[in-house]
Amino acid sequence: MVERRTVELTAVMDQVPLQLLLNQLASPSGMAFFTVVRNLRIENVGQTGPLRSEVSIPVSQDFGIDGENAPGDSDEDANVIKAAKADPVDSVAVMGNEDLRVYMEIDLVRIVPQATASTANQGTPGR
Repeated sequence: MVERRTVELTAVMDQVPLQLLLNQLASPSGMAFFTVVRNLRIENVGQTGPLRSEVSIPVSQDFGIDGENAPGDSDEDANVIKAAKADPVDSVAVMGNEDLRVYMEIDLVRIVPQATASTANQGTPGR
């Protein structure tokens, strides 16, 4: 005998919590019931990408070894480092940082032991 309940879930979350939720639903030791994801729809909250004017380009400040910004003590090395700090980084993450709108239909399935199912059906006429 199988008892099934359907749960609908709508949430806005980041990618990491969504992955954790799906891993938890798929884990037999982490769930009290057997779970089946029947319907899963994932959309980006923002449907269009950012404009060029909205993208901020960070400036790299990682120079030297072990937190030392200057590889040498000469004035020439200091001028090279100042010029390098002013140069922007080559690439910027534009996509993949937005929140996700998630819709899920989950079936929670509980398997009832045979003895419980047979005693429950004894009092029902016509069975």
